[in-house]
Formats: sequence, C-alpha cells, structure tokens
Amino acid sequence: MYTISFEITALILSVFCFAYCLITKRRQYVLPKGFYNIITNQHFLFLLMLAANALSAAASITGVYFATIASAEVVFWQYFFHALYFVFHTTLSLAFALYIMAVTATSFKKHRWAYALIYLPYIAAEIIILTNHWTNVAFYMDEQFIYHRGSWMPVLYGIGVFYIVLGLFFFFKNMKAISRADSAAVGTFIVIATLGIIIQAVRSDLLIELFAESLACLVILMVLEEKTGNIDLVTGLYNRLAFTDANRRYLAVKEDYSIVLVKVVGLEKYSSRFFGRDEEALLMQIATYLSSTQIEAELFCLKSHVFAAIIKNEEDVPLFVSMALSRFKNTWSLGQVNFLLDAISTTARVPEDIDNLAEIEDLVAVNYPKSKTGSYHIPYAEVERLSKLRVYEEEINQAFQNGGFEVYFQPIYSIQEGKTVSAEALLRAKNGILKNLSPEIYVPVAEKTGLIRQIGLFVFEETCRFLSDPRTKASQIRYVELNLSPFQFL
Repeated sequence: MYTISFEITALILSVFCFAYCLITKRRQYVLPKGFYNIITNQHFLFLLMLAANALSAAASITGVYFATIASAEVVFWQYFFHALYFVFHTTLSLAFALYIMAVTATSFKKHRWAYALIYLPYIAAEIIILTNHWTNVAFYMDEQFIYHRGSWMPVLYGIGVFYIVLGLFFFFKNMKAISRADSAAVGTFIVIATLGIIIQAVRSDLLIELFAESLACLVILMVLEEKTGNIDLVTGLYNRLAFTDANRRYLAVKEDYSIVLVKVVGLEKYSSRFFGRDEEALLMQIATYLSSTQIEAELFCLKSHVFAAIIKNEEDVPLFVSMALSRFKNTWSLGQVNFLLDAISTTARVPEDIDNLAEIEDLVAVNYPKSKTGSYHIPYAEVERLSKLRVYEEEINQAFQNGGFEVYFQPIYSIQEGKTVSAEALLRAKNGILKNLSPEIYVPVAEKTGLIRQIGLFVFEETCRFLSDPRTKASQIRYVELNLSPFQFL
C-alpha cells in the first residue's frame, strides 16, 4: 500500500511556492519575449519546476486513489493518471537541468543545436509514455488491475538520472559563476532531491521523492529566487548588488554582452520642489519606460539617477540607446508640473572593452561632466579617458595622504663657469600607478581637479628645505628652478 501523505505535502508546498512567485509580482517573473529566451530564463524554469512537481504530485495522488478502488470502470483513469505522472515528472527532470544551466549562466547561444541534443532524451521519454497504451513497455495493469512496471521502465529512470548528472556537471563546471550563498543553495537543492530519489528507490511504497523535490524548491525560492535584497524598492528593477552578481556570472562563463548606462542629469534642480514621494514617482516613470522598450535586456537601478541594462544581442544596443535618449527630449510630468530632464548614455562591450568586475565598477563610478546641452551618447573611448582621470585623481590624493611624493633636484652645469651653478626641482611619485607615469600625464589632472595647489606648495616647500640645508649652502648652487602651473598664480 502506498503512503501518499508525502505526496499531498509536496502538492501543497509546490502550489504555495508557485502562487507566491506570481502573487508577489516580482519583475523577474515577467516572461521574456522569444522562445529561446523563455527556455533559457532562470525564473521561468523555476516556475516550470514548481508546476511540474505540483502536477506530478496531483497525478500520483489521483492514480493511487484509483488503484485503491481498482475495477474495470476506473482502470482507464488509473492508467491515465499514472501516465500523466511520468509525463510531468520527466518534464521536472529536464527543467532541473535547464535551471542549473540558467543559474550558472551556461549558454549554447553560439551552438543552439546543442539544445536539441539536450531535449532528445526528454522527447524519447515522452514518446515512450504516450505510446505506452499500445506497447506497455513503461507500465501496465494486470487482470486484477494492479500496477506493474514495464521492461523499459529502467530507460525512463535512466533518462531522469541523465538530467540529474547533466545538472551536476554544469553546476560543478561553472560553480565560480555564482556567489557562495547561491552555490550552497543549489548544492542543498541537489542533495535533498537526490536523497528523496534514493529513499523512494529503496522503499517504493514510501512516495517521498516529490516531497524532497518540493522541499528543495523551497530552499531555492528562499535563497536564490526571492532576493528582495537584490531589488530596488523604489523602481522594482534589480539593484547594484544584482548588477554585480549578473556580471560575475557572465564573466565567469565568458559570455559576450553589452552594458548600457543611462545617467539622468538635472534631477537635483527639481529635488527642492518635490514633495513626499514625487521623486520616487518620477524614478518609477523612468524605470517603467525603460522596461517598455520591447528589447530583451536585464534592467538595473544602480543609484537614484543611474540606470543600467545588460543586453546580449549586439544589434539591440543602438536601438535601446536611441529609444532611451529620445524619451528625454520630451517632458516628464508630476501632477500638474511638466519639466525636462537630460540623460547621458554610454555603452561598453564585454569582453572587448572591459573584461573584469573592477573595470565595470569604474565604468559605473565615472562622473561624466555635461559638455553640451540635451541628451546624448558618450563613446566608450571617452569614458575610458575619464575613468583614467578619476584613477589618477585618487592616486594623487593617496600619494599626499601617505607621503607618496618626493622632489629630486637635477643639477644644472654651467659650461662657461665649469661648475654646477643651479638645479631644477622635479616632482616624482614613490609608488603606485603614478610611479611609472610622467608628471606631464597626471599634472593636467591635478590642474582640472584643483589638486595642483597642493602639488605646487609641496614642491615649493621641499625646494625651500633643500636651499636651507647646510650642505646646499656650502655648495656653489645659487638658485633652483621651479615649474609652477598658471593655476598656482590664480
């Protein structure tokens, strides 16, 4: 006699998780457009696992019920629900493997035919089940209407094992693509589901496999799917943490994609006029518009005025940029107030332009000074130049804080007098990036940021100290030449 209490629990748990995902209306559960994007979408595959698990449990419970009242009148339904169980359970195995691939950013985008190979065992299993009415190779009912496994049942179990092994392979192969917490969640999912399979294999009357799988899905929901910490509470888009996680995954598996940044300019001019949640309402308007472009992209709100998109189809990038910037040519409305905002966008290709997280963080952190009116796009080469300027600025500050500058005095020899009569003061960095750079590179940065005043004073004071040194006074050096910036005099 079968024990179905675990199956009933599995059904309740799976339905609860499925309903929770849909009722909370998380943005990630909005299906992407295009069949390929759907079958490779992590969140759709998670819903598919929950649905397959719930339907498997429902079919199993109903099949067991009809087995308890087995007769010629109900044998068709007994047979029908047993077949449904295998249809849905095989789907669950496939969804598991595809979900692991999606979580670890495993992609066959360049070789989509590989997906056909992955689906072949699933198709074969479904054909075996759907034709079993005539073949009885999967299962059959004897004259007493008792259920028996057929000669090909090991094939169905073998296909299920194949997808489990496939999921394990992709998990361990690309484990570095996900965070330690996510890796632990997926590992726990696999362990719990595997234990359920083993226990049911040993005790076929104890229908615990689906319960273990639904419990494993609950772990995934709590840790991997329900990432409220990854959602910007104002816009509903993914936040900075999710942006970093996404880039970490794609970099680990060497995915080709583009990062588009859209920075809203001029928001601070209106901040004093906003009341209550007006500014939040405006950000939601911007987020809603970017989400409505019909372009397949992962959208993020990195700061209150900085939005980002990860786009895998290179042809969609200029279209997304054009649509985003064109919207800022029109006014935005808050109640009875209409006003204009500008936006500056930039695009970077991964890995052609940038190939690590540090460079991506620099891309986000660069401050783009507005050089012209209206909304416009900045080429990545210009962003790269600005990024270097920011790095040099930080290095100059660090050098001042840590005593990283020193002054050398280059002797100037007089041929007429036949001796050294003066010297030129030369600024040099002791360490860091600046050590290997000519001052001609980073001094202009200091001039633009105002740090030149500190540099000039430092060189001037070191020169005075040099001239006041008894050894200098005892020498024949009469003066020292200084290089001072025009900004120093201003």
